[in-house]
Amino acid sequence: MRRLARGSAILSLAGAAVVLAAERLDAQLVSFRFVAIDMYGGAVWPSDSETGVAFGARLGFADLFNGSLHMGLGLDWWTAGRVDSDLEVRDAAGGLDFWVDLTRSRTVRPYLGLGAALHSIDTSRKDGSRFEEGESLEAARLDGVKAGASAFAGLTVRLTQTGAIWLIAEYGFTVISDLSYQEVRVGVRLQGSGS
Repeated sequence: MRRLARGSAILSLAGAAVVLAAERLDAQLVSFRFVAIDMYGGAVWPSDSETGVAFGARLGFADLFNGSLHMGLGLDWWTAGRVDSDLEVRDAAGGLDFWVDLTRSRTVRPYLGLGAALHSIDTSRKDGSRFEEGESLEAARLDGVKAGASAFAGLTVRLTQTGAIWLIAEYGFTVISDLSYQEVRVGVRLQGSGS
């Protein structure tokens, strides 16, 4: 799993390098524009945890390689209780997502993506009170800012005649050191013109 995390992080950094180098290459590798904004909520299943709730958004701001690959800023938040423990885990994450539409259909578009993010993981008791220093080794192990990598797959369905509003259904898997989780989320995509 660590290899997957490292590989995804390297791909994300390579994508960022392409963005930064595009001007110097004098090529049309990157086109900055409003691609889409996704807003969603759903369920999360972290390792060794109960089912939790998740919310997030993704702001697409660039197309790479003549529009075949999209790039955006992903923001996610979730919370879930640990199994057989009085521990509640929360994660707030921000990072870069890259995704490709598998078809350019005007009504239904499946897509696949990868992301790399920084995760701020915070723990407390399920009643919201904090642990004292050294009281919970598991809380101490999980707490902190950590790098993570994700993969996701989804489907968008056009809701309006103009194609400005789409319904989203997405599955994601994320790996962070000491923690991995799966998400299923549904929401709305506000699509930019020409997308």
